Amino acid sequence: MQKHHRSLVVLIGLMVSLWLISKGIAVGSDPSGYKTGNAADVVDAEGNKFLVPQPPIGAKPEEVKAYHAFKAQAEKEPLAMKLADAVGQNRVAINLMWTLLTGFLVMFMQAGFALVETGFCRAKNAAHTMFMNFFIYPIGILGFWLVGFALMFGGAATVPNFGGLMGQGFGKEFTLSLLGKEFGLWGTKGWLLSGIAYDTTVFTLFLFQLVFMDTAAPLTLSFGPTP
Repeated sequence: MQKHHRSLVVLIGLMVSLWLISKGIAVGSDPSGYKTGNAADVVDAEGNKFLVPQPPIGAKPEEVKAYHAFKAQAEKEPLAMKLADAVGQNRVAINLMWTLLTGFLVMFMQAGFALVETGFCRAKNAAHTMFMNFFIYPIGILGFWLVGFALMFGGAATVPNFGGLMGQGFGKEFTLSLLGKEFGLWGTKGWLLSGIAYDTTVFTLFLFQLVFMDTAAPLTLSFGPTP
């Protein structure tokens, strides 16, 4: 009977996860990355943006003049605007790929720690130590996916070089007002990578932070007593 109850709990959990993910698609996130990166992400060697933003009310006359000049030029050269969108998407894609590549390299640190810790333990504990180093990874990934990422980065500031959702900031931080100042405590978005967090730029940040989180786990355990 207990086995059936556990299976039912797992089934309900999977159904809730799928529902949350489907909800994420409906709110306009970009899990495929097709819409991530455009002319707004194009900058020159000095960091100047290609697009001239619309000035707010009360802006300086030169800012208004520069904006209208840019709009007029953009209407004359629509191909240049399409090219800028392609350049912006390529820039963001390269940044995301580089971030993923560095994350994959950090992931291999787990194997290195497994070898180091196994080399420092007694022969009778070698299998246990090696198993601990690799089995801790799926446990850490599950916890980070469920709540860890949301608590850490659910109120994260923008990541300009990522473009898309992370270029704008997707979360909101739970804050506590104390002595007239706001103190951020934890994030409120990104649970199960669902909702608005179902996005390619959020996935990239998730993997990059995940590998560092899980690499710290065996380091912590390795300081414990060895039987």
